[in-house]
Amino acid sequence: MRRCICILLLLLLMVLAPLTLPTPAQAENLGNAGIVDALPGYALDVWEMPDGNILYVNETGSIAAFSIANNSFTLLWRVNHTLDAIAAAVDGSWTRIAISHTNGVKVISLSIPRVELYNIAFADDTCSDLAWDADGDLWLGLRKAKHAKEYRTGISTGKNTTAHASRLEAIAILSAGDVVTAGRDQNIRVHDYQGTYVQTLSNFSGVASKLDASISSSTLYVLTESGRFMTYNTSSFAVEQDYTLNPGGLIRSIKDVGGGRLVVGTANGNAHLIDSNTNTHLMHYSIPGELVGAMPADGAGIYILSAFPGSSDVVLLDADRDADGIVDGFDAFPDDMTQSVDQDGDGYGDNRSGNNADAFPTDPTQWSDQDGDGFGDNPDGSNPDAFINNSDQHLDSDGDGYGDNRFGQDGDQFGAEPSQWSDHDGDGFGDNMTGVNPDDCPFANGFSSEDRAGCPDSDGDGWSNPDDFSRGHPDGTADAYPNEVTQWRNTDGDGYGDNPDGYRSDACVGIWGNSTRMVFYIASENRYTTDIPRYGCIDRDGDGYDDTTESSAPACDFSRNKTEWLDADRDCLGSNVDYNDSDPAVQTIEQHCIKHEDDNSLACQPFREVGGVVLNGTPATGDGLNKDRMFDDLAKFTIPALGIGGGLIAMLLILWGLVGILRTASAKRKPDAQYSHQDATKEIESSEEGEEYTPTGGGLIKDSAWGDEPVADGEVQPLTDEEGMWGEDASDAMPTAARALETTEQTEEAPAADAIQESTTTTTASTVTDAGAQPNLQEGEWSQQAGGMQVYEQPQQDPAATAAAQPAAQPQPVAEPAPQPQPAAQPAPAAAAQSGPPLPPGGLPEGWTTEQWAHYGQKWLDKHGN
Repeated sequence: MRRCICILLLLLLMVLAPLTLPTPAQAENLGNAGIVDALPGYALDVWEMPDGNILYVNETGSIAAFSIANNSFTLLWRVNHTLDAIAAAVDGSWTRIAISHTNGVKVISLSIPRVELYNIAFADDTCSDLAWDADGDLWLGLRKAKHAKEYRTGISTGKNTTAHASRLEAIAILSAGDVVTAGRDQNIRVHDYQGTYVQTLSNFSGVASKLDASISSSTLYVLTESGRFMTYNTSSFAVEQDYTLNPGGLIRSIKDVGGGRLVVGTANGNAHLIDSNTNTHLMHYSIPGELVGAMPADGAGIYILSAFPGSSDVVLLDADRDADGIVDGFDAFPDDMTQSVDQDGDGYGDNRSGNNADAFPTDPTQWSDQDGDGFGDNPDGSNPDAFINNSDQHLDSDGDGYGDNRFGQDGDQFGAEPSQWSDHDGDGFGDNMTGVNPDDCPFANGFSSEDRAGCPDSDGDGWSNPDDFSRGHPDGTADAYPNEVTQWRNTDGDGYGDNPDGYRSDACVGIWGNSTRMVFYIASENRYTTDIPRYGCIDRDGDGYDDTTESSAPACDFSRNKTEWLDADRDCLGSNVDYNDSDPAVQTIEQHCIKHEDDNSLACQPFREVGGVVLNGTPATGDGLNKDRMFDDLAKFTIPALGIGGGLIAMLLILWGLVGILRTASAKRKPDAQYSHQDATKEIESSEEGEEYTPTGGGLIKDSAWGDEPVADGEVQPLTDEEGMWGEDASDAMPTAARALETTEQTEEAPAADAIQESTTTTTASTVTDAGAQPNLQEGEWSQQAGGMQVYEQPQQDPAATAAAQPAAQPQPVAEPAPQPQPAAQPAPAAAAQSGPPLPPGGLPEGWTTEQWAHYGQKWLDKHGN
């Protein structure tokens, strides 16, 4: 019998052994993540509220509510007290909290404004623990009375439990209304809702420090000062679990944190994780301080409240599901072992080499940077990248699809102009022909802007060079003078530019012309100058002068005579042939000598009278001598005269030879020697043959600047420094011409005042002024426009008066150039004709008379040969 009993006891011990000794279970892999925050004061208790916030009470009875985010506690509200708090309990509706203290119990509303509802005072007792029942009544465990007593709105209902042999330590209310008390007499008693004793729990020994029930009240938890953990089934109050925690200590708290887990905390810093379904031990954690409470954290984590004088730490116990060494509560990515931190909370990890890496860990608006240029791909974020796959570009200010970095891939050469982006030749004009300021020469660098944009412009005048880069523009719109900045158009194609202020400007725009100069009358000085430039006007005879300025009158036109261009005395005989072009009555040397009887020069000797008769047989006109007087004188002085005459003739011949030698030497030395018609003719011939000619006589005065400029059809030669620029008006040009004329000394005798008066009152040369200074036209006058200059003609003199003033009538100009007629030679005395040298094969040289040939012909033959 005893053997059977022993065997049964052995079997029973084998069955109960697992219940008495805690065995490790398959617990979650929670790790101690350390302190995550701190709450004020020494913690008394803590609860998770229905809204997820935390309700906290400290040893002064102060109440506070906190929100939790990212393991940080934020204060929502607080009610301060200065109590010596012992315990606290919250009713089932979360509307009231009761705090026991050394002088009684204070009930406070948890609703706004969280006011004090009522107080329960004790004269000679203290409430060691308290609990709310299902009816909303408050049960207080009195230490000295050693029993529990019910209060409703601060007034006792008269219900009491049975008293313990020693002071009451803990109280718990079950959902069925049962009231369970524990005393230091090591008994745990069960009462009904009226406080009537039901039973004392068996198999219990020790002092219970804490009583609590499961959420469903199906289990009663009994915790002792020695670390014993016991569970009872509330239906039968039979023991379900009974083991001592290791390491142990006075159990201070027990909290259901959800997920089938209980956290049991001791006063000496031991936290035990219990499976609430099986009430088996899972894990142990060592946490400094008095562990007065626990709360669920995100995921599988648990907050442990550890109290210290003046402050309470919140310690996180958490799982590490991805086994990256970071518990889930601190792991922003608990299921991704490559990521754990997300500083900006945008859901992308800070680990650049991990999954879903955040390229901008401190910017919650950006996380991706596909091209790695440092600008985010999120178009709505800060500093977005307009080109997420182009590391050279990130900004498109004008929105044309090309980046502002002009030197990068797809760079916009016009960052602020949406209609342009490309500039292949780099000249600042866009390639898009429909955009602003398009480039007419997109593949040729240029800066033209007047006719075409962006084409080569060698002289920088804004007009493009003629080239093959034109796009939609003929070369006719380009620069006709690509290397001359002052000219760009040549409308008539004569080689002279249309710009009146430019180099060698065309005085007759629209009319092809080859003139280079003009004949100009200086009214203030009553003289002509031939040295004023005038380009691009008609010059039919090719002498370089504008045809419209080669006429002293319509009847005296030299526009078809290449050897003549000026008729200063308006006698229709050109200055190159006219012996004295300042006197219309003198065209030959003979006429000069006849008119100027006081001229005793050798040139006039052949025309002087000898014995009342001039050598050429013309009757003397000096003093009216007659033949009778001549015969009387001859008879009276015949013999003496023959002797004297022979001597005089011999002396005259000697003197004549000496005078000829001196005259020739003087003519060579004199810079302002008389300029004869022979000199003019030779000058023209030398010019045509390309030879240099230096006149020995006087004549037409010309500026030296024109000496080296050949007269060619349309040829344009560069101006020398002496020429100046032809951009001045007539009023500016005339003083210049006048100064040029003054540089050469005039050798001809000044015409008499009556000759000048006659010259100015008869037919005059063309007068050229600018359009702004037109002379008053008298009746019979006419004018024509020539290249921007007005040409005025004076009224012609009466033909009869003209004939009277001239020795012989001049032929009128014909349509084609014709040699100018020479004055008729006077018949020479027979003796002179017989004593003269033989004529050359071509007859008398042009402009010579028989008298001249008789006296000087031999010298001509010696010089020029027979």
